[in-house]
Amino acid sequence: MLRILSLLLLSLVLLITACSKDDPELEPTLEGTWKLQSSYIKYYRADGSLEFEGKQQLPAVTEEIVFTDKTLTIPTTFLGYAWLRLPGQLNPIIGQVTPLTVSYTYQGDMLTWTDTSASFSYSGSLTIAELTSNTLDVQYVQYVRLLPENTTTRRVTGGQYTR
Repeated sequence: MLRILSLLLLSLVLLITACSKDDPELEPTLEGTWKLQSSYIKYYRADGSLEFEGKQQLPAVTEEIVFTDKTLTIPTTFLGYAWLRLPGQLNPIIGQVTPLTVSYTYQGDMLTWTDTSASFSYSGSLTIAELTSNTLDVQYVQYVRLLPENTTTRRVTGGQYTR
């Protein structure tokens, strides 16, 4: 009887310790296909204060960015802009630029890519504002000169993506 009771107690202890929820959370990864859900644009004055903020109209076609462990494929328009049209290749049938596939590095909150497939080298960077298992918020920062004031302002174009 004592032996059976000891075995039951040991089994109970093993059952309780084996069912703990101490499984570590996996770090979210960029790999996969991300679909644009919303995009925005913000202009900041030289002193850093917000001058303008607005939502951008989403493209008619669902915008997707695709990450593998080594490459990033960016669509013909990115965050509502056609600013990546230069390095892409013109598609003579539809008159649009095909998506650009580049190698990238990701460190901290910065994602940097370089495209050397064309006759010139093109590079860019994005800030990863948020990355979870199902959400990706990216920001593209440009410094632009505004006329007629001839002042430089920081323009932040951002987008929220989901898997």
